[in-house]
Amino acid sequence: MKKITVILAALMVLGTGTAFAQPFWTGAVNDGFDNWVQNVQVFDWASSGSGLAIGLADPANIQVGTEFTFLYQARLSGLANPAGQDVNFPGLNDTFEYTFVAQITERISNVIDLGADGLQAIFRTTGAGSWYMFHDFDTNSNTAAGTGFQDGTQVATGTWLPDQISSFLATVPGEQGQGSFIIEGLRGVGTEINPDFFYPTLLGEEQFIFDIRLEGTTNVPALDSATTTFFGGDGPYEAYTVMTTDLLFKVDASSRFSVIPEPSTVILLGLGLLGLAGYSRKKLRK
Repeated sequence: MKKITVILAALMVLGTGTAFAQPFWTGAVNDGFDNWVQNVQVFDWASSGSGLAIGLADPANIQVGTEFTFLYQARLSGLANPAGQDVNFPGLNDTFEYTFVAQITERISNVIDLGADGLQAIFRTTGAGSWYMFHDFDTNSNTAAGTGFQDGTQVATGTWLPDQISSFLATVPGEQGQGSFIIEGLRGVGTEINPDFFYPTLLGEEQFIFDIRLEGTTNVPALDSATTTFFGGDGPYEAYTVMTTDLLFKVDASSRFSVIPEPSTVILLGLGLLGLAGYSRKKLRK
């Protein structure tokens, strides 16, 4: 996934709700056989990834204030370094696979009738929902059937931040259109980024992974991303059968982890703030 549309670029200038910019994680990824590839930053999810907006097939439901759940599932198609160059990952989707699944609750924040050009809708995340990443020695993910995306070993999980923006231009509402998104999510409370698969992770020598950034494009019709089911098989999510009232998307996405560099610096900053608070209390007593 290497494309970001002009619409999304304009939205990002206005702000996505992310509190501050942060550096991206760069590290090593394990194929599961203890073969590590280095200098990885970008996880490129397959362009055949599937997305679903539950209940939004009918254009009449696209109204300001409407909340809906967006489902997403995809397998990893490749890795890239900080310069965007491919990182060779031998055996991917042959002897092992990585997969990504997510549920995202969104609210329609704006709808613009463009007349003959269609309908423009802007969405914001509510903060509800979650995401999971898996490694599996059984390369059984099947787009058409919607199975095999949430089995294997869980290697990362987390939640989504609120007020993250996505956009969709329905040139033929319910039948044709394209959109884009950049959504930030946090590492799950009480969970880990599995150190058997990523290094450095929670408390590495230099980096502390604390969130994820998922970005990409959405397209209708879904074409090679068409599926009958989301989250088929065992896993954290219950299987969902696609209904005629749902809007199915082709999703081409990539993700990166964000980090707090040098955890010791963060600790020192916290101690400094505590010291400042103590100094202020002393001043008030005088």
